Amino acid sequence: MRAQYPGLSITSEVVHGNPARRLIEASEFFDLVVVGNRGHGGLAGLSLGSVSERVVRHAACSVLVNRDRGTVSM
Repeated sequence: MRAQYPGLSITSEVVHGNPARRLIEASEFFDLVVVGNRGHGGLAGLSLGSVSERVVRHAACSVLVNRDRGTVSM
């Protein structure tokens, strides 16, 4: 993504703690948070996981939920 969109500021960081809480805290400083969603097929694949659901509900910025097991495409 960095090579394809050189004008886009992309930040990645490894942190410890509750994933949903840490992403929600980080959302105060960013325009977009991207989270994955494993889904387990069938009806489970139609719903969000616990982390992605909490982030979607409580983030201070936009959230993109990537359901694809590959890469994010913009």
